[in-house]
Amino acid sequence: MRADSFAGQVVAVLSRRTPEFSALPDEPQTFPGRVHALRTRARVGTRADPGRTAPPPPAGRGTQPDPAASPLPSRETIVVGGGRQTRPPTGPAARGRVFVAAAAVLAAGVVIVLSSLGWLAGSDGEGVTTTSPPHGIGGVLVGHAGSVTSVAFSPDERTLACAGTDGTVRRWDVTDPLNPRPLGQPLASGVQPVTSVAFSPDGRTLAVTGTDGTARLWNVTDPTDARPLATITGHVGAVTSVMFSPDGRTLATAGADRTTRLWNVTDPRDPRPVGAPLVEVAAVSAAVFSPDGRTLATTAADGTVRLWDVTHPADPTRLGRLPAATDRTRAARPVAFGPGSRLLAAGDGRGVRLWDITEPARPRPLGRPLTDHTGAVTALALAGNILATGSDDRTIALWEIADPAAPSELGPPLTGHTGTVTTLALAGNILATGSDDRTVRRWDVG
Repeated sequence: MRADSFAGQVVAVLSRRTPEFSALPDEPQTFPGRVHALRTRARVGTRADPGRTAPPPPAGRGTQPDPAASPLPSRETIVVGGGRQTRPPTGPAARGRVFVAAAAVLAAGVVIVLSSLGWLAGSDGEGVTTTSPPHGIGGVLVGHAGSVTSVAFSPDERTLACAGTDGTVRRWDVTDPLNPRPLGQPLASGVQPVTSVAFSPDGRTLAVTGTDGTARLWNVTDPTDARPLATITGHVGAVTSVMFSPDGRTLATAGADRTTRLWNVTDPRDPRPVGAPLVEVAAVSAAVFSPDGRTLATTAADGTVRLWDVTHPADPTRLGRLPAATDRTRAARPVAFGPGSRLLAAGDGRGVRLWDITEPARPRPLGRPLTDHTGAVTALALAGNILATGSDDRTIALWEIADPAAPSELGPPLTGHTGTVTTLALAGNILATGSDDRTVRRWDVG
């Protein structure tokens, strides 16, 4: 173990974008209290030989080992200061353990441990909190013969539904994240691709849309024995998106026919249209309810993102629209609401913008554009304070947005997919990602 004395603001000394976080300043800088950096070999999650990686979890039926899920050895830098760090570690909640040879340094004050993957641990002198960087878990879910178009978790987070262009919906029991199991037979829509899936808030109904112009409702009360309930028609052309309102009484479907339609699904065996279709000038790619159910955001192929008041579904009214994307790209922009219904994330070319929609008629941008991709943003998921973005550059970026005006990256982008990331879903600390590479991956993000 080697110790280097230095001073300076910790976040200015060690950057999460630096490959190994081993760079120290040549000249001392100012920092309250005495600061040292101790370099040592450490390991996340195990006391095994630092030169050996742990084997991946056993692959279950329908899964493949995921290299991203294997813990890796890393050289870590422990920063010890006499005062509190000026900026607490940000990132996922405690998940792993960090073992260091110099445990006695905890008595010296603040301890921050970093690795090439991000923040790992911090201490305020009274206790240690540990984190593990976002990482793949379990095996890669396979089985689709075409691109994965949509993924959705059930409300109890025990089931993951995955849809594909092969015309099937595959369901997985993910109660044990490390050992996913197929549930029943795939739901088939014939030869037409499936575009979107969504669970009802009570978890008893699964909505499935396709390019055949339908939305099909399935009873999934028994996850192993899904049964058809009803087939919704009305769109001309592909139905591109589906979502239940938070109270489960209304279903929104978006279509290539430039409309968004609302349906009363109080009785899922007898869905009925509600009000007139919401019309756009281009194909509608998605319709998303706010958490309070009062606002619907629709996004169209020309880049338009419009907000609607659907407090009374039979009489929806236009509220406002987001300004055009910064790069003027005329392409569909993925959207996701924040937990309080006043925050909206929207794709913006190769990045994402956060918007304050407290006054929907006048959306207000928050902070800077979030740019961590080299390709267009194709999918979003937002839960709690975590925003996930997927891109056609084949990566997923994670952002902590507790302060929407000053978001921070949660480590480097996640890699593993070999095609465009087409769909994302967040449930608690688990992120599911689907891709054109025909696979679904899962990640522990905190």
